[in-house]
Amino acid sequence: MRLPKKISPDSIKDAIVEFKIDYLKPFEVVLGLVLNEAINDQTYKYVNASNNVPLEIQEISGRRFLFYNENIKFHLTSKAITINCYSAYISWDLYLQEITKVIGLVNKVVSKIKIERIGLRYVSEYENIDLNECLKFNFTFGHPNITSKHYTFNSEFIYKSALIILTLRNLMPVNATNNSKNVSYIDIDVIKKDLEIEFSINEKLLVVLEEVHQYEKEIFFNLLKEEFLQTLQPEY
Repeated sequence: MRLPKKISPDSIKDAIVEFKIDYLKPFEVVLGLVLNEAINDQTYKYVNASNNVPLEIQEISGRRFLFYNENIKFHLTSKAITINCYSAYISWDLYLQEITKVIGLVNKVVSKIKIERIGLRYVSEYENIDLNECLKFNFTFGHPNITSKHYTFNSEFIYKSALIILTLRNLMPVNATNNSKNVSYIDIDVIKKDLEIEFSINEKLLVVLEEVHQYEKEIFFNLLKEEFLQTLQPEY
């Protein structure tokens, strides 16, 4: 299948890349070094989750520090570094640039970090759109005459060299500012495991990032019915 380079609207609510890693040194030391570098570099603002957190990033409650700029936010835990969009998706090319900036900042102060797993997850959101009408997917069970309007479907499978976790949520009721609406979600997580890659800006890491992004696109676009895809104004 020929994959579009761009669709409009893309409806991507969030994009998350997660590196499962081994710091090879105490996490508290790593966090302190990254925090000092972020302060000195002034590329990223940061918040301490134990203090008052700005409303737009309240979801970080419980994490010690969140670093962010106008495009992305990232945080470190003892076993992972996670980077995701600050508010809106900024295209893969710009997102990849931001990912490499974070890698460069961390690698500047902490070397020889090993990546064990890379995950790239895209969550697309569609208001008042029935997934049954736009996806090559049918949800049936023991009573074929019953049609499910609201449902959540989850599947894990191997695609090429990656583990895929696919979650579909159809017309889920959402209450926002006293306005009730139904929202559908297409959630695709592409995971490459058992890696031995250095957490630095190197060709092997960039190849894997491009690979998981390509798999992400292939899964997403192959799910769509052709007539729905055409409503998204695909550009090739």
